[in-house]
Amino acid sequence: MHVDHLLRLDRLDLSLVWGDEALLGREIAGVTATDLEDPERFLQPGEVVLSGLVWWSRDGAPAKTDRFVSALRRAGAVALLAGEETHGHVPRELVDRAFAHLGTPACHLLTPTGRTVARTGGTAGLSAREAVEVLRGGRGTTLRVEAEGTDFDTWYLHLPQEGRVPPRVLQEISELLGRHRRRRDRRRAARDAASDRLVEAVGAPRADTDRLQGALASCGLADRAAYTVAVAALTPDGNAGADGVAALAEALGHLPSVAFAVARGTGDGAVAVLAHEGDAEGEVRERLREVWPLVRGCRPEGTWQVGVSMPVTAPTSLNTALAQARHALAAAPALAPPVAGLRDLGGLALLLAGVPADVRDVYRTTVLGPLLGAGRGSGAMLLETLEVFLAHDCSWTRTAEALHIHVNTVHYRVERIEVLTGRDLSRLDDRVDLRAALLCR
Repeated sequence: MHVDHLLRLDRLDLSLVWGDEALLGREIAGVTATDLEDPERFLQPGEVVLSGLVWWSRDGAPAKTDRFVSALRRAGAVALLAGEETHGHVPRELVDRAFAHLGTPACHLLTPTGRTVARTGGTAGLSAREAVEVLRGGRGTTLRVEAEGTDFDTWYLHLPQEGRVPPRVLQEISELLGRHRRRRDRRRAARDAASDRLVEAVGAPRADTDRLQGALASCGLADRAAYTVAVAALTPDGNAGADGVAALAEALGHLPSVAFAVARGTGDGAVAVLAHEGDAEGEVRERLREVWPLVRGCRPEGTWQVGVSMPVTAPTSLNTALAQARHALAAAPALAPPVAGLRDLGGLALLLAGVPADVRDVYRTTVLGPLLGAGRGSGAMLLETLEVFLAHDCSWTRTAEALHIHVNTVHYRVERIEVLTGRDLSRLDDRVDLRAALLCR
């Protein structure tokens, strides 16, 4: 029996950490189970060593790992089967030791939005934009890690130096990362269920303190100083679904100081509850604005938008925060990039963001419709003049300067606007009507 025969036995549930063709083809002469730190005197050449890794501890781990691995090599062992039960995983030091003969080439594990999942020690970090350029530019060697990733969070193994690691070895490392990713995704299923319960509790009409506290605890977000709610949607229908959850989660993954839970909310949009220290809402909004174009770049045919609430300090206020985030989301199309918070809005914009879209459409058409029917090109020109005129407090001179036209031309256009709309721009009420209609676009 050879070492690679063990990997074909499904009942053993083995994951290959390292083994080239020569090592996998070695014949097995026997099996020894041990948890000694230096088991050399008990081993025979050609044996497979079984270890629960009881000998390993964080205290002095590198030295212990070297002693154990060196003992197996001197004794002529053909393979090590390392159990995960003692520590819940195979210690990273032992995994690194398996690849020690490769050295430590510069290597990044990246997502499509440029988020760095991991990198080898001593390797310079990449900003998100730099990482996206690296992935798109085709420089170096890049392998897609085969797992159930989405357009937004698939893993890519990138080495800036080509030929540093043999292709077969690189492929095996990629496959190992894929198995790790799949196991991680399976464990995430339980967290996703907890996130669903939290978003459902936040969206309930009446706040249930015990339910909210329990849901926050299940997501690891209990007893935090402050919370913010973010809502993401795909226009024009406001849907986002599972892709929206993945997109928002990936964007928030770029904020290392924020813990969060994301799930699908009412109306098929994505809702995230963020836990942080103090008033970090501004930081959250600005950081999301930085990375959101990278997220949208993963699905350029869609128009993704985000609304961010004001921070709240009590879990019972999360429903209010959700309403604020949805309110801000309604105003997001007017911003670029379209990530909006209530602090971005003011006056009528803040008020109109809460008006249903179909009501805004009717109001806009009623007030501005005559301008749109003024003739090809003329309607757009009159709308621009109206917007600039109102923005400059109805000053003829400043409007003319802003539009680079004569003052008499401004007078003519404004008169035309008044005739078509039936409004008098010298009256405050009519100015407010027209300004509100422009904001409804």
